[in-house]
Amino acid sequence: MRIKNPVLFFLFIGFFILNILDIISTLFILKAESNPLYHLFGNIYVPFFIKLVIVFFVGYIIYRNKYQNNYHHYIFVLLLLFGSMVLMIAVGVNTYAAFHPEQLIEASKASTTQKISSYSQFMTIFYVVPVLFCFLAFWIYEKSRKHAKIDFWFYKKRKWWNP
Repeated sequence: MRIKNPVLFFLFIGFFILNILDIISTLFILKAESNPLYHLFGNIYVPFFIKLVIVFFVGYIIYRNKYQNNYHHYIFVLLLLFGSMVLMIAVGVNTYAAFHPEQLIEASKASTTQKISSYSQFMTIFYVVPVLFCFLAFWIYEKSRKHAKIDFWFYKKRKWWNP
């Protein structure tokens, strides 16, 4: 099999590894887990299954490597990057909690409502707001691009750019 898009392939490999690390690290802190799906179903396997479905869906999109336009490709890359960032933070927090039992005990005392609230705040601050900001930035770029005059010959005139 030939890799169609090596950049996205390696980004996906990182995303896949982070998801596996998140699953493993979550198993060590189940008492303090704040994932709303875990609290809704009372079972850790449901969030794990949904996580794996998402990973395989992302893998399929990368394997297919067809996007309707640049905006959809950009959104996909953006979601993958921010998803990976959130997973890195989650793995770090889970690992920290696993190695510091006093933090784990303190977090396990919190009510389900408090856990879901903190999870929602975390996702809003580190995922939703930045993603929406980037969507808006690209949308403004797309709308203003037809009115911008780009001097493609600017760098061709520079001796330092074209040795």
